[in-house]
Amino acid sequence: MVTNFNAKILELVLFSLLILLCCYSILPTGIQSIVIIVFSILAIVYNYKDIKKEITSRGGIILWIIIVSWIVVLATSLFYSIELKFGLTILQRLINIIVLSFVILYAMPLLNKKKIETLLFAFVLSNIIFAIYLFYYLSDNILDAIEYKNVTINNYSELIWYGLKKGYEPFVLIHKTYFSMNMLFSIFFLMWYLTNKSLSISKKILVYFGIFFMAFTVIFFLSKINTFLLLILPVFFLFKKRKIKFRISMIIGYFILVMLLLFFANNIFKNYNKDVFLENTINRKLNFIENVLFTNSLKSNNIIDKRAIIYECARNLIKQKPLLGYGIGAQHIYLSGCYASKKDFDLYNRNVNSHNYYYYLLLCGGVLALIPFLYMGFYLFKLSYIRRDVLLFIFLIIIFSNLLIENTFSRINGVLFFAVLLPVLIRFGEIKTHKEDGNI
Repeated sequence: MVTNFNAKILELVLFSLLILLCCYSILPTGIQSIVIIVFSILAIVYNYKDIKKEITSRGGIILWIIIVSWIVVLATSLFYSIELKFGLTILQRLINIIVLSFVILYAMPLLNKKKIETLLFAFVLSNIIFAIYLFYYLSDNILDAIEYKNVTINNYSELIWYGLKKGYEPFVLIHKTYFSMNMLFSIFFLMWYLTNKSLSISKKILVYFGIFFMAFTVIFFLSKINTFLLLILPVFFLFKKRKIKFRISMIIGYFILVMLLLFFANNIFKNYNKDVFLENTINRKLNFIENVLFTNSLKSNNIIDKRAIIYECARNLIKQKPLLGYGIGAQHIYLSGCYASKKDFDLYNRNVNSHNYYYYLLLCGGVLALIPFLYMGFYLFKLSYIRRDVLLFIFLIIIFSNLLIENTFSRINGVLFFAVLLPVLIRFGEIKTHKEDGNI
C-alpha cells in the first residue's frame, strides 16, 4: 500500500527524472536511454489509475494518435524494405516519440504551471552548461592549434572534426543543427518569460545575459537556418499584451544586439580563417540555393553544392516510387547508388542521407507517410493558433524549418527535442489557456 509519504517520494522521483530528460543535451546516450525507460515505466505503473481520467479530460487520445500516426505508417514500410536491420534501428529512436508523448500527456497528472516552468528552465540551463563546456573544449584543445598551424576552418563541423582527428574527444557531442535548435528555443523561452513576468532588476540582467550568450553561440557555430530564425521569430512577440512602446523598444533592442553579435562572431572567426567568415558563408548559401533550384547536370560536381546533388538524387528516386517509397532503412542504399552514378564518391563513401526530412519520408514510405506527418504539423499549428500559444508556435516553426535541411528525427537529440518538449508545451498551453495567463 502506498502511503502519502511514499506517494510524495515517488512524485518527486518522477519529476526529477523528467527534469533529467529535459537535460538530455548534456547526458551521454546510454544515460538518456536509462532515464527514458525508468521514467516511462514508473509513470505508467504509479499513475495507471489516473491515466483513464486524464485521457477522458482531454477528449480521448486523438491528439496522441495524430502525433504518432506517421511513425506507424513508417513502421509498416518495413514489410517491403530491403534493409530490415537498419530500419529497425531508426524505428527504435522514433519509439521515444510514441512513448514519451503518451506518458507526459496522460501519465503525469500532477504537472502544473510552476513545475513546467521548472522543466523549461532546466532545459535552458543544460544548454548553457553545454555551450560553456563546448567553448572550453574548443579553446583548450583546438583553437590555439588552428591559429598556430594557420589552418582554414569554415564552420563548427570542421572545428569539431579537426579536434577529433587530433585525438581531442569531447565528453558529449551534438550536431550543430540540434545544438542550435536547443539554444534557439531557449532564447525564445527566456524572451517569453521576460515579457510575461514581473522581474527584479537582477533577474532581468540574468535573463538578458542568457539571451545574449545563447544568441552569440547560435551565430558563432552558425547553423544557417537557425541564425535566420533568430532574426525573424522575435516579431511574434510584438503581439504580446504589453504596451506598444515596450514591445517596439524590445524588438529594436533585440535586432541591434543580434547585429552586434554577427559582427563580433565574424571578427573572432577571422583569427581562425584566412577569409571573411560571414561573407563566405552568405556566398556559399547563395550558390547553394542557385544550384538546388537550377541544377545543371553539365556542371562539374566540384562546382555544384553537395546538397544540390543530394536533393536531385532524392527527387529522382521519389518520382520512381511516389506512393509507397522504398521502405524505412533502404533509402540510403538507393541514394548511394545515385551518388555513384553521378560519380560523386565523396557522398557515396560517406553514405550521406537526404538532408531533408520531407524527402526522407517520401523515400521511406512515400506519400502515405508524408500525409499524416503534414497533417500532424497542420493540427499542431492550428492548436497553437486556437490557444494563442506563442511558445508552442515558435517551437513548431523551429522544428518544421529545420526538417527542410536536416533529417532531424534520424538522430536521438532531434527525436528528444520533439518527444520531450512537444508534450510539455502542450500541457503548458492547456494550463495557460485555462488560467488565461501567458497568451498572445
